[in-house]
Amino acid sequence: MLPGGSLPGRVIVMGFPFEAVYPEAKRNEVAGKIAQFFGTSTDIFSDELSDSPSGYSISSYPNPFNPTVTIEVKVDVEGYYAVTIYTMLGEVADLLYDGFLLKGDYSYQWNPFNGTTRSPSGVYIATLSGDGILKTQKMCLIK
Repeated sequence: MLPGGSLPGRVIVMGFPFEAVYPEAKRNEVAGKIAQFFGTSTDIFSDELSDSPSGYSISSYPNPFNPTVTIEVKVDVEGYYAVTIYTMLGEVADLLYDGFLLKGDYSYQWNPFNGTTRSPSGVYIATLSGDGILKTQKMCLIK
């Protein structure tokens, strides 16, 4: 039982950042085993929305990255879209694109150095939003 609690608890301590488990398929496997340990469904680890159109995607490489990451997006329908980088606190770290896109594939570079300061190491979320969709991609900046 955890201090002050009324139910038995479990704790997992890892000697490395979870985001360092690479590739993503292996990280998802580890996350599934952790979820099983806690008795939780593994579908909470999916980045895909089940009702989201399949012609949209966002990916990044390399991941983890330092100093620059390439973010690729695919849009299925022309329209207004934004490609945004968020911190784990939900703050906007950078807006890579905000405007009209034709159907197709696009590539953006993100270097988390703004000329005077550098973003700290950690997990960032790249998003593709617009036209009623939201796609996300977790990225890990390491120094």
